[in-house]
Amino acid sequence: MKWIAVFALALVAKAGEISILTQKTGAVRSESATLAGLGTNNRYSLLYSLRSLRDLTAETRVEVEVRQGDAVLASKTLHEGDPDYYTQFRVPHAGVATVVIRASHATGDYLMVVNRWPLSAQVKSEPDHRWQDAMTIPLGKTIFASGDDEEYIPLPGTPRKALPELADWYKFEFSSDKPALVFFQIDLMERDQIPVDVRVYRVANGKIEEYYEGEDSVTLPHHAFSAASADVRHAQRLFGGHAAAGAISERAVL
Repeated sequence: MKWIAVFALALVAKAGEISILTQKTGAVRSESATLAGLGTNNRYSLLYSLRSLRDLTAETRVEVEVRQGDAVLASKTLHEGDPDYYTQFRVPHAGVATVVIRASHATGDYLMVVNRWPLSAQVKSEPDHRWQDAMTIPLGKTIFASGDDEEYIPLPGTPRKALPELADWYKFEFSSDKPALVFFQIDLMERDQIPVDVRVYRVANGKIEEYYEGEDSVTLPHHAFSAASADVRHAQRLFGGHAAAGAISERAVL
């Protein structure tokens, strides 16, 4: 699991607010599972897990996708170094979505569970890997997120420079004429020397541009320190004028 944006925890919901949409097991194979009756007022979680590492080889690949029409809402490729996938997602339109499985050189059994959750602006949900899909978040509250959509151990043979960079984007609105100081803190539950990077952008004329005004003078030293320690990252920015929006992500933030 990749490092976790803002706080790496699962928000606890009441048992009555969570319902199982589908749960199934079986032999690993290429297949599709239809998820019907999805709504925009809920979010959904997917767990797809290969049950035994003994059934996996260096050639095993299992691609897992959540799709609605032509849009890919979430995806990951499983292999012997990363045999499961957990994510939360939301649908842009009410109706049907599909979990698509493409298996190659795969044997053994799998478990798949899809749950329905109450919608929350404080819990990350896919899609959010483009700034256009940035999730709106409230300031002054904790945001809970995880990053299992990026492989904890990369696919065998992947060059370091070709590793995927799946940034999680978040946004907030700021339109006051008076400057305001904003402070971000990222706390990681899994401190596996994973570098943390916080960047702030704003939207201007339909494009994003990095926002430096009011940046803490020790941001660069903190950046160098956090890259080495991967512990807790603080970021401060002074917003003034009409900073329209921002996006926060694993490697590109706000």
